Amino acid sequence: MNLEFYNDLSDNNKKWFQNEIALDREYEILNENDQCQQVLFLINGEIEVYKLSVNGKHFRLYTIKTGESCVLNLSCVLSNNNYMAFAKATTDIKCVLVPQKEFLRIFYEEESLRNYVFKLISTRLIQITAKIEGIVLDTLENRLQRWLLEKGYPVVYTTHEELAGHLGSAREVISRQLKKWEKEGKVKLFRGRIEVIDL
Repeated sequence: MNLEFYNDLSDNNKKWFQNEIALDREYEILNENDQCQQVLFLINGEIEVYKLSVNGKHFRLYTIKTGESCVLNLSCVLSNNNYMAFAKATTDIKCVLVPQKEFLRIFYEEESLRNYVFKLISTRLIQITAKIEGIVLDTLENRLQRWLLEKGYPVVYTTHEELAGHLGSAREVISRQLKKWEKEGKVKLFRGRIEVIDL
């Protein structure tokens, strides 16, 4: 079990985290304004949480990874509000869905789950704040360079549209910057992938 709080739960509460379900890549888990009837805990894979602008632009808020839950899903259940974004599986995933009523009962009973939730919310808030600061205070060129180099390998499989979503920009702006780097010999561009040469 990949959930850090699981071993500290009582046997009675553990059973709510043992029913794994499999969902395919691209499965739409939650849409904006959905009611949250359950809390999702990701056992394996990745889920992207994003917003859509009125003109259809895609802006990634964060990625849920193995062993994590979605802070907006948690917030939705704890405050009884509707979901504020979109969540979609970006890989095949395995997850556990705990009904709202049982999650709230376990949350109040189990200190390990409460600590996990507060730590996750705090970590995600710091990440989102840093992302906003980067968008406001840093140049797109620097953010794009950092994103590519952080992948740690010479070929990055992504599209210009996906990069725009990750960085909160427009596809045309990303394409313009990449083509500039290609002319300077810093990258090579292919369909669906970017080869980093000298960034």
